Amino acid sequence: MKRLIWISLLLLSAQSAVSADDATVVEIEVSGMICAFCVEGLRSSLLKLPGIEGAEVSLKHSLARIELEPEHEPDIDAIKQAIVDAGFTPGDVRDIS
Repeated sequence: MKRLIWISLLLLSAQSAVSADDATVVEIEVSGMICAFCVEGLRSSLLKLPGIEGAEVSLKHSLARIELEPEHEPDIDAIKQAIVDAGFTPGDVRDIS
């Protein structure tokens, strides 16, 4: 199971690295995640938000990396609310694009 999750994350990383040139990327610290189900649930919630092109969630680093559609401004409040709605606590936000 762990191997499948890591492979999925690596594929997502490779995909977002190719398209990251045009997109805004933000990272948000997330606390309260304890398992792979937490990671997938949060990732799924983030991908439902308008303007979100991709999302990676790391249990190890307690971090969500969110890629926005090109020329789309990040709605940090909506992203933080999605994290809260998924049952976790958002922390510091970094714009890394």
